[in-house]
Amino acid sequence: MFHRLVLLIGLVLMTTVFSGCNSGYQETDSVAYILAVGVDKGSSTYQIALPTAVGSTTGSSGKSKEKTTETITIIAPTMANLRSLSKTFVSRTLDASHNKVYIVGEEMARAGLEDSLAPQVRFYEYRGSEFIIIVKGSADDFIRQNTPELETLPSKYYENLMSLSPGTGFFVRTTLHNFYYGMKNNGIAAYAPLAAVNRQIEESHKAPSEATKSTVEYDEPGIIPRTGGNSVELMGLAVFRGDKMVGTLNNKETRAFSIVKGFFKDAYLSVADPFDPKHSISIICWLKEKPKITVHLQDQHAVIDIQVTIEGSITGNKMGINYNLDENRFLLEESFSQDIRHDIEQMIKHTQEYGSDITGFGLYARKYFRTYQEYTDFDWVDTYSNADVHVNVNVVIRRTGLLYNTSPFIY
Repeated sequence: MFHRLVLLIGLVLMTTVFSGCNSGYQETDSVAYILAVGVDKGSSTYQIALPTAVGSTTGSSGKSKEKTTETITIIAPTMANLRSLSKTFVSRTLDASHNKVYIVGEEMARAGLEDSLAPQVRFYEYRGSEFIIIVKGSADDFIRQNTPELETLPSKYYENLMSLSPGTGFFVRTTLHNFYYGMKNNGIAAYAPLAAVNRQIEESHKAPSEATKSTVEYDEPGIIPRTGGNSVELMGLAVFRGDKMVGTLNNKETRAFSIVKGFFKDAYLSVADPFDPKHSISIICWLKEKPKITVHLQDQHAVIDIQVTIEGSITGNKMGINYNLDENRFLLEESFSQDIRHDIEQMIKHTQEYGSDITGFGLYARKYFRTYQEYTDFDWVDTYSNADVHVNVNVVIRRTGLLYNTSPFIY
């Protein structure tokens, strides 16, 4: 009996091994992998990897890189129609299981994304971990203008760039899952990083003279004065109410949002010297701990308290002021804390005007409701727009650099 059982198991294993490929699977040379999806009003764009070109790219040998992707744009009412139409001229089956980013044009974002996002979230090929980006202009143009020099594939560029967001705070990475969650949740609104194409790179070979002044701010994507590099830029945040884009935040407000959410890791900042505001002090700063947020709700009125603690080290001091002295360091800490508090207050003010609680203060108010139905029926958007918000920022300068003593320059 035992031998018969062993023989039966062996026959079953042999049938699975020698049965060949299942009809549901395809050879790799019959599949085209989508790396980026762009959506505009009335059309969609796919950026597809070319496996043979990727395998033959010479990398950093100094030779010009071979084309590694193919970009196609199809005018179709739905993504399902687009996939069907692609089979009339693309010789391979499109596969979105390796898609890295979902890019949406601003016009499409302001019109509403529920109809276009719902199929993406439901379809098994699209992962919830892929990134979403809102671009000023068209998604098709953004995808075609994205030509990273340091990466073979644009998908790696998106992945590496998004990993840097906690180190600047100028944009915040958002996944498709988190974005869709914000669209459907009563206590938090959706948001996505804002991007644009910089068309002034080749027109100007040096930055304007005003760029040397510490007062000049480049607070949105597409206007940074520079030469060389990729022409696409990410900076700022697109703010949504429901599935519609209702406004934007600039780079400082986006960094303030990152700080309040606890996403902020560390960054190099320039702070006006309290002894001479015409000059700046360079500081590397980081969050000491996740900000403490308390929401008090009573009689349809909310009071929100935010406590932020930031630590930092001085990395540059143009004026030569000795910040090793306690009285000077305390003055710098107070000036820095006022700047951060102002940015946070501006971020909250604008989101209240937009009627969009992207920070998720509404999630802290859930404890005041006995049932989930009471919570969803409550008009948190109107409550947040009229809420009183108190912000307290404490900055501590831990180190003043490698110089033991600092004195002004002698001319």
